[in-house]
Amino acid sequence: MTLTVKDASGANQTVQTIDDLAADGGQATIGTTTDDAYAGSGGSTLVAALKGIFSKLSGSLAVTGTFWQDTQPISASDLPLPAGAATAANQPAINGDGGALAHVTNLPATQAVSAAASSVAAGAAVDGWDLTQGAKADSAYAGSGAASVVAVLKGLYAALVAPTPAGSNVIGGVTIADGGHTTFGAKADAKSTATDTTAVSAISIWKQISASVQALVTNLGTLTFSATRLLVRGEPRAFSVAFTTLTRPANVTAYSANDSISDNATAGSVSALSATPSDTNDDPLLITSLIVDTTDTGLAAGVQIRAFLYNSDPTANSGVGAGDNAAFSNKKAGFIGTMVGTFLPFSDGGKARLVPSEGNFIIAKPSSGGASLWVQYQTLGAFTPSANSTTLIGTLNGEQRRV
Repeated sequence: MTLTVKDASGANQTVQTIDDLAADGGQATIGTTTDDAYAGSGGSTLVAALKGIFSKLSGSLAVTGTFWQDTQPISASDLPLPAGAATAANQPAINGDGGALAHVTNLPATQAVSAAASSVAAGAAVDGWDLTQGAKADSAYAGSGAASVVAVLKGLYAALVAPTPAGSNVIGGVTIADGGHTTFGAKADAKSTATDTTAVSAISIWKQISASVQALVTNLGTLTFSATRLLVRGEPRAFSVAFTTLTRPANVTAYSANDSISDNATAGSVSALSATPSDTNDDPLLITSLIVDTTDTGLAAGVQIRAFLYNSDPTANSGVGAGDNAAFSNKKAGFIGTMVGTFLPFSDGGKARLVPSEGNFIIAKPSSGGASLWVQYQTLGAFTPSANSTTLIGTLNGEQRRV
């Protein structure tokens, strides 16, 4: 069965055989379902070209070649044209009389086709009629074997929208279940000290590293961080800390040698004067000096004083036996040593540097389970206070050796 059309003169012209068109390979340009994928050179059918495109899209795409700028300069002098070229005057009329094109007869824009002269096979032009183009229901091409145009296009679509396959091309994070990887191991794996070729998991090694670091810190001792450096036990640390200020009673009663200088004349009401020289509970202290500052110009006039140091509160358990301006009397509980010095006078008071009465330093621990020391003052010479409520402030200096 053939398809015919009328030409401009009204004569029937044979175009193609419908049966031939419908068969696989009936149209040479479209090709057949078994055509090999186009490799990039030589002749190719539409099917072969689509298979070649599918092959490229399903793998890695390499971008090669020489890349030129978007706009290339062109010199008019390199493209000489004859005089009057590209003008309407030099274009001969297709239907004009005479000239080289005088014999051409234009075809009308619309060609008449006679249905009576056309004979179309039954079932032609319906879904699946052309075997090479295929049918809408054809399965997507999977990369090998025969395929219609429809099947290849479906395969291309599937390859473009499908998720990335597992393996070396994984994109994004990967979660491994506990114990799911032999080399990594499981969270419950014990630490391992193996140093040879013994097979152990990474978890075991990491646990051993953690244990080793913790043991190292323990062996070095407690580490303390100050504002500017790392302090390690055993390293000396200098200190200079002030005791609580002593404010004398509001009187100017004269003191005799060896009297107590306190804040209250009643022994049971004397206040404890404390300081915290240690930065770590129970760590020993090396005490070298005590600087005493006073606002009393009477005391500052070359008077010598003594400081009694304690590592427990001397006022506890009736430890103070005499109040201010009475002969010094204290219990021995917590006593760690005395320091002696003489005041130098200044216009507004005086200062005295007291040093240990015996030896060059005093070594003692602070309060039990704590970091404090206490002080009580005694004048070694007679003096008359210059005013009511004058004050004394002692600043303790030394080093701390951590253990």
